[in-house]
Amino acid sequence: MRSLSAGLIALMVIFAIGDPTAAQTVNRITVGLLSLHSSDHEKAGRIGASAFRAGMQALGYSEGRNFHLHERHADGDVARLPSLAAELLAERVDVIVAVGTDATHAAREVTSSVPIVMAGVGDPVRAGFIFSLPYPGGNVSGTALLNPETVGKQLEMLKEAAPALRKVAILRRHSGSHDRMVEMLGSTAAALSVTLAEIVVATADDLPRGFDEMRRAGADGFLALANPALDDMRKEIAELALRYRLPGAGWQSYHVMAGFLLSYGPSLSEMHARAANYVDKIAKGRRPADLPVEQAERFSLAINSKTAKALGLTIPPTLLARADEVIE
Repeated sequence: MRSLSAGLIALMVIFAIGDPTAAQTVNRITVGLLSLHSSDHEKAGRIGASAFRAGMQALGYSEGRNFHLHERHADGDVARLPSLAAELLAERVDVIVAVGTDATHAAREVTSSVPIVMAGVGDPVRAGFIFSLPYPGGNVSGTALLNPETVGKQLEMLKEAAPALRKVAILRRHSGSHDRMVEMLGSTAAALSVTLAEIVVATADDLPRGFDEMRRAGADGFLALANPALDDMRKEIAELALRYRLPGAGWQSYHVMAGFLLSYGPSLSEMHARAANYVDKIAKGRRPADLPVEQAERFSLAINSKTAKALGLTIPPTLLARADEVIE
């Protein structure tokens, strides 16, 4: 088991982003942050606005002195994002930090001139936000989570933790990105002799029905696909999973903190903090079109041993040894 101290995390952010005195020569910049997440979710997970502020501070910016942040949170409701993006434009922001794919899409719908910094978008090329990773073009650049193997790794680790799995429910939403993730899972599932059952939910109110569908389908485990709205439902999902005695995998450690059996994925905190580097460069005159998109580099595995015990599972020592975090 390995864990990172708050001090080490701060140092990692500083070294990842750059010189903490870099902002001293920059005039005041006004930033608008648009997120599908709720503000409470971001604070609890140290992502979004929370991580972005840490990134700006690591660069030497002081909120209220040389940068100001306007936040807009859709609280999981995608339909609110366009109007919230328009509100940020009305605030005459110099740059918009868009947290995730849905927020980036909404920001692009309202402006083609104000710089947009993506913070942790899945596949920005396929989404049509940029021309290519090294040469984004247009008014959009930032950080991307692009790694098609991640969702397959989650399934592999879930099967390793619960070897008896034969049918895994895929908890998802109606979206093109989730369509692609399910496609990617096909070959991994076949190699593991696991069949998949897709369970589509829109809101937390759909979850009881979704878990009933899992039971009727004969699922003996589940995987929650990466999505801000599903992330906001993680506590409700974890509670139902324990009630139905289903081991589940997510993609961020906050899923494991909520009660999922395990999670595997990139550090959103790091990706969102790195968005500050782009804001700093834009403040100094760089164009998003000329700033290459950065991809996730570090991936971490978290395991909840308390959940494993509640489900009657014994986590293999080989899997525990690979964990970056184990919750007792």
